[in-house]
Amino acid sequence: MLFWRRNRGNPTRRPIEITGKAESYVGALDVGSHMVKVLIGVRREGGVEIKSVGTAESNGIHDGKIRDVESTVRAIELAVKEAGSLLGIKRISDMPPMVLGIGGDSISSLCSFGLSVVGGDRITRDHITISLETANAVPLSEGHTLIHTEPQEFVVDHQRGIQNPLGMVALRLESWVYLITARSSYVKNLITCAHMAGVEVDKIAAIPVALAKAVLVEDEKELGSVVIDIGENFTHIVIYNKGKLERVASLSVGGYNIIKGISQTLRTSLEDARVLKDNYWEMMEGYGIAEDRVEVPLRGDRGTSTFSVSEIEAVLRKEFETIFSKVNSFLVNNRCKDAIDTGAVITGGNAKIEMVAEVARSMLEMDVRVGIPRFQVDSKLVGTIKSPLYATAAGLLCYGSDTCGVTKGEVLKLKSRTGREEELPMGVKVAGFLI
Repeated sequence: MLFWRRNRGNPTRRPIEITGKAESYVGALDVGSHMVKVLIGVRREGGVEIKSVGTAESNGIHDGKIRDVESTVRAIELAVKEAGSLLGIKRISDMPPMVLGIGGDSISSLCSFGLSVVGGDRITRDHITISLETANAVPLSEGHTLIHTEPQEFVVDHQRGIQNPLGMVALRLESWVYLITARSSYVKNLITCAHMAGVEVDKIAAIPVALAKAVLVEDEKELGSVVIDIGENFTHIVIYNKGKLERVASLSVGGYNIIKGISQTLRTSLEDARVLKDNYWEMMEGYGIAEDRVEVPLRGDRGTSTFSVSEIEAVLRKEFETIFSKVNSFLVNNRCKDAIDTGAVITGGNAKIEMVAEVARSMLEMDVRVGIPRFQVDSKLVGTIKSPLYATAAGLLCYGSDTCGVTKGEVLKLKSRTGREEELPMGVKVAGFLI
């Protein structure tokens, strides 16, 4: 039997019985270039507990563009229905509203400055709101809409590094914020696909920030860390230092480049190269010895060829080295390494491959760990959800709960007016406005 033959059947799952008083459910929708992932959680004191998961393969998005609406809609429907079946929910219309993630090369970022005149009085919520809103009211790139505002620090009468200025006496209050924007057309089209699938989109959120919320601990944010998410077509880079978001970037390299490299080197089809990559860990368990031979089908019905386990491993290692070499070049060229004291956290579906941490550690010359979601998970799903594959979706769930984005001190919400909400479909809110 060839190792690469995939068992496409899904294990039988028993629906989770919902008993007792009504619970407040929240949903997350992660529409990736290869897979759609849906998580359903329940609001708990201090966070959210993941109760259900649904996945579906998708070919509707490639290279950051929706190229097939019908395929994208169908994949969303399948993933949502699977997640609903675990909770005994039969109709998509009965599913909770979803937080939709936006990422890839559609996003960009900039720093902005806001000001509020206090006049020697105590700083109130209104002063903070005015300061943040003026920071948001900056010209954006043409065709872009604001999807995330992350306060970095407040400055009270030239005193920097203030996290929560509420109640302080001051003449003026300044705010420095990190703004993340996305191409309006992509956001609208992705929301449209969700609506066509019957999904109610409650909020949109920036995927890079969601990733960090899912996998980083507070010490890593404070001391300096970089999250590296290796997706299908893009690799997201998120840097935190001194407890604040410092940089977000997206590199046009990812798992698809690995698949192409395998296909070219082993002369196999892209589909079989994907199966080889995704099932590498199973192959290692089944063969184990570096010189064992593995049969791989050649593209174009040319029969099969055999390769040693060590040869296949060498191909994978070379492709990962290429990815992390580009990541390292970005960090060096943008002088980011000095802000990264605790090292890197690698996540995304490609982080499941065992050699990833080792290659990253060598290429980046820093400590590396694989990041998995840190949220509460129903006992029936622990073996599934505790994987870097679900880091984005788990982080998006955070935005569906009321606890997301809380810092020390009292939670302060911006007013509903963001200055750009009219650019989004009616009823959809921008996530990430808590400080």
